[in-house]
Amino acid sequence: DLSVNAFHATQSNNRYRPILSAFKNGAPAVKFNGINQFLDVLDAGYLLNGASAWWHFAVFEVSKKSSDNDILAFGGKAKIVQVSNSDKIMVGGRRLTSDPWAGINSVSNVSNSETICFGQADYATRSLFNYVNGNLESSSTTGPTSGVSDNTMQTVRVGANTAKNAPEGLPGVFSNAKIGCCLMGLGILSAADRHKLEGWA
Repeated sequence: DLSVNAFHATQSNNRYRPILSAFKNGAPAVKFNGINQFLDVLDAGYLLNGASAWWHFAVFEVSKKSSDNDILAFGGKAKIVQVSNSDKIMVGGRRLTSDPWAGINSVSNVSNSETICFGQADYATRSLFNYVNGNLESSSTTGPTSGVSDNTMQTVRVGANTAKNAPEGLPGVFSNAKIGCCLMGLGILSAADRHKLEGWA
């Protein structure tokens, strides 16, 4: 986290720690093994708890397709961005753990190369937007009506989700992927700022 808030994604247990790696183009990345590796942002749960809008930006390369890969999740149940087992990039979430997941899928399949993904959720208008490599892949006006308000869902997790029935209290869906960048914020990000992020990546 390069902001003043120190919302760093960390892993104190060596057993679950991903390794430093690189994309095919040589850019640095963190590699997750798809089995038990993940990072947590322990103090950032309030960012999405009751939020009126949020955005995310991620750069990743999926190593194993045709399986779920959670890139960024809030308490696991509110998946922010995931590559699904149908090789689609999914953006969305849910308000409570008991609510159905509301989100959108990309139109095209994700590739095995570096992928730039930007997602935006506006609960006031129930709008969801999913940009992949600079192109608007999908949008919806039937998204969630409010931010997550379940106080048991506080951890922002990179590389996995936090399914309650997972063994050892570990996440239920792990990413077999390389992640080079993972950003999230509140509010609506302007098109100009989105273009800056895409250009930077």
